[in-house]
Amino acid sequence: MLNQNTYDHLAQDCQFYEDPGDKYRTEEGVLLPLWEFKYQSTKGIAVTQVKWNPAYKDLFGVTFGILDFAENDDIGVLSVFTLKNPSFPEFVKHFDSGALCLDFHPRKCYYVCVGLQDGSVAVHNMQTPNCETQFRSTVEHNHRSQVWSVLWCDDHRDRQLSFFSAGGDGRICKWLLLQNELLHSPIITLYIDKREISSDIPHLKLKAMPTCLTFHPKDFEIFMFGTAFGTIYKCNISYASTYFYHMKVHELTVYRISYNSFIPKIFATAGGDWRMKIWASAAYFQF
Repeated sequence: MLNQNTYDHLAQDCQFYEDPGDKYRTEEGVLLPLWEFKYQSTKGIAVTQVKWNPAYKDLFGVTFGILDFAENDDIGVLSVFTLKNPSFPEFVKHFDSGALCLDFHPRKCYYVCVGLQDGSVAVHNMQTPNCETQFRSTVEHNHRSQVWSVLWCDDHRDRQLSFFSAGGDGRICKWLLLQNELLHSPIITLYIDKREISSDIPHLKLKAMPTCLTFHPKDFEIFMFGTAFGTIYKCNISYASTYFYHMKVHELTVYRISYNSFIPKIFATAGGDWRMKIWASAAYFQF
């Protein structure tokens, strides 16, 4: 209640603020900064991902990590903030490695999975004291490089909670939450198409680097991921030894893929070439 009274003017501005200068602008508007969320322990650490909680609309999670891999990477933080209290996070979890990505479970929204810079993944339960770590992958099952994306999977055949991870070692892995262990299952290892590289070595096979991952909104078996080489791949969980198609969509890294929730044939990609593109998957047509 004290925080709500302190930041009441911001809450009022969020709902009712009108910029008097808008009547003099014809084609552009302005953004009004409202809340600023800070946590002292994350000062000087890069924000690697921000994600809203699907059930609690005022709650969002943030991961922090060192993106300059030449520096010390043993600092990672997961913070969960609420719009009701900008002064301090609701939950905080520190890691011995940089935190690069997170995802909230769509139904059991108190579960959050995190991908780390040392190649491991962790699952936390926000209903427990201090956001206790429920599971963390072991060394023999970790990715051999950074985990760039994690995403919960709604596969009813598992009868257990499960999520996917995409690592810089070229592997897409599935993790099943059992009672006392985190079960690891490799899905696909991705190699660069020979046409994308120029090499005189005929049998050279280089692993690609998946950087983002998303599931089809209507079919839980179909997923799509982007790579550091600007290519996207469409795959099926049941036939993961190969992929449906791949397509060059950006000149640099593909940072995000998102399906249209109402028209699943349409999806958008965002890349390191400062472009966002919208595609129709039926004809691979760029709008």
